[in-house]
Amino acid sequence: MKNKTIEILKTFSKDEIYEFSKFLASPYFNENSKVTKLYEVISRFHPDYDSRFLTEDSVYKKVNPDLGFNKLTLKKMFSGLNNVLEKYIVQKNFEHKPFDYYDNMFDAMLKRNLQKHSSKCIENCEEILGSESALNSNYFLYGFKHSTNLANYLISAIPRNSSLEVERVVSALSERGYNITGFFIKEITRCFDNILTLDKNFTVNKEKYFVWKLFSTVDFPKLFEFMRVNAKTELESAVCDVYCAWYLAFSEFEKESHYARYKSLIFRSAKYFSHDEMRFHILRLMRYCLMKIAESKRTGIFEKELFEIYVMFTEKGLYKTSISNHLSVEAFRPIVQLGLKLKKYKWTLEFINKFKNKLPTDRRKNMFHYASAMYFFHTGRHGESMIHSQKVEFDHFLFKLDLRDLMLMTYFEMRAFESALSHIDTYKHFLSNDKALSPAEKKRHRNFIDIVQKLVEYIHEPDEFILMKIENIRKGEFSNKEWISEKVDELFAQRKGTG
Repeated sequence: MKNKTIEILKTFSKDEIYEFSKFLASPYFNENSKVTKLYEVISRFHPDYDSRFLTEDSVYKKVNPDLGFNKLTLKKMFSGLNNVLEKYIVQKNFEHKPFDYYDNMFDAMLKRNLQKHSSKCIENCEEILGSESALNSNYFLYGFKHSTNLANYLISAIPRNSSLEVERVVSALSERGYNITGFFIKEITRCFDNILTLDKNFTVNKEKYFVWKLFSTVDFPKLFEFMRVNAKTELESAVCDVYCAWYLAFSEFEKESHYARYKSLIFRSAKYFSHDEMRFHILRLMRYCLMKIAESKRTGIFEKELFEIYVMFTEKGLYKTSISNHLSVEAFRPIVQLGLKLKKYKWTLEFINKFKNKLPTDRRKNMFHYASAMYFFHTGRHGESMIHSQKVEFDHFLFKLDLRDLMLMTYFEMRAFESALSHIDTYKHFLSNDKALSPAEKKRHRNFIDIVQKLVEYIHEPDEFILMKIENIRKGEFSNKEWISEKVDELFAQRKGTG
């Protein structure tokens, strides 16, 4: 049985299952006894909820033993349970945000003209802000909210009968402007960066969008410098320097000195950054390197640079986020690929074995076999590579094209040409039937398949016409270019040797 309620409950810990039962028992949140009974029934199947006894009919009968099955009634019961679940999740999330708690309480107290109590909320918010020793995503936003509350409190509750009281209001308003400016330049730079990145990979008509127009009009480096000069703390000064360097690195992409300065400032300012902020900037360094590599300029230098960043990213645990301690498969895969490309074989094998258990649980087995297959392929142990490839469950594997490519190259290296041709036939059918792949992606892999097929044909029956066909296909886009180039060069070398 699948529905939104079940999906939410699957994320609950054992303690949360028990805690929610108490939450559900509160008549303030739930007055429907059937919703309570429904929860009692389905929570017994925690944490998997995949039992054959968990069906709509069986659940309905246990909640309503004297009534015939009614789909609409069951739907309403689940809707009621889901509403209480969502309230519980919001409450749990709220409990981990003390600033938001007091910020909301301030608003509630002020609306009830309880100025004394609203003043205490301001003090609590100020204490929370003062305890923050590192930049996080809410640093300037919370500062803005706090100074807004302070200004509202002073305007509504404190008589302005002296220049000192007027000065306090003006100071709070100025602080409000300072924080919203800090928040603005931090977040608008992120928007601009994302647009620039998309523009590198796709055709984007940037000029018609507000953010692009804004950066074309405002002198942002000057604004960054103004904020740096007027920064109240070393942390805020460092933020301005780093964000300006980041902006210049991507807006003036061809000037690699900007990247060098950006990287230097990141590590110089690391003590001021929260884990998430540091992770964000390390990901930007990765993106810059990947964009340079994609341009095919100074590829070797930036591949080595990217590898060093990958090492730091994993060893320092920067792959972890506030919601997950897992290393994503989207990060694991390119790290393995680059390690093998740079012939860091020992390091790559150690990485695979060390980080396989850091992957999401449902992806570990497949990704381990896939990574191992890649490792053994690159180290020339093709039989072992094929063994691992065949252990990957295709139906649950994300990188189906990569694996098919790898298996085809392995068959070719093993000189198992009949198996290679059979694999090609299956692969072509897969490409034809897959509805999710873009035409360009299909074309890349079809070209790769066609080249390998021609290579097999040439090995069986050398013919100049086949080589001409291979060279013609190579004029287009295709996957695994380096391996194809190596195999074609080998054929040309053989032909010269026998000519």
